Amino acid sequence: MTTVAVLPRQPRRLGPRGAALLDLAVVGGIGFLAFVGGVSLSSVVALGLGAAQTLPLLWRRHHPVATFAAVVAASALQVPLLGDPLPSQLAFPVAVYSVARFSSARAGYAALATGLVAAVVAALDWTMAYGDGLVAARSYAVTIGLIVLAAWALGTLGRTRAAYVDALLAHTQHLARDAEQRAELAASDERARIAREMHDVVAHGLSVIVVQADGARYAAAKDPDVATRTLETIAGTGREALTEMRRLLGLLRSDRTGTAP
Repeated sequence: MTTVAVLPRQPRRLGPRGAALLDLAVVGGIGFLAFVGGVSLSSVVALGLGAAQTLPLLWRRHHPVATFAAVVAASALQVPLLGDPLPSQLAFPVAVYSVARFSSARAGYAALATGLVAAVVAALDWTMAYGDGLVAARSYAVTIGLIVLAAWALGTLGRTRAAYVDALLAHTQHLARDAEQRAELAASDERARIAREMHDVVAHGLSVIVVQADGARYAAAKDPDVATRTLETIAGTGREALTEMRRLLGLLRSDRTGTAP
């Protein structure tokens, strides 16, 4: 017996092609902003840092920790080389999100802590050259820290939701397999019942035929008409037994035994 397991509709997810196109769009968008920022500053260093901070995002799904480390290293180089913020630093919260989303919870906490420290360092680097830099640095640090925290929270939420959905799908598939096994057992029981019934039908028909044949043999010498009627009864009983046996065999050959999961 064949059953078709009906699974609930799965949540929509990006396929490999869609994920690759999204990553290209993210890298392209941030890279374009980095190029514009480097040109506006007329700085080759800014262009190089922008590329170093942006390009690792192409591998953020499969190697999130390595991607984050590369972005952190490029951002750390910016401190001694360039004192101005760059648009390419948008890659940092994207890298934090990627670690929280595609890696483990422990790696996500490490990325969050690193991002909060980097927020303080970046704020100090950008503002200490100006008057009353500590107040401005505090404001910058809080803003950048909130961005990093939001990226981490979104990534963590995405990871836990994906794990929850995968667990639900696995449980549903287990239930579907269990239902299919129950249906197969029910079909086996039904076939066994039909086989017993077929045995009873055949045994009863043959018993009637044997009794009628014995009676016809003894009656043939005295009354041929009785023998003729007896032979007709034997033929009718045989045909009924054959018809019933064909019906039961047809049920055994088909999957439609009248059972349901």
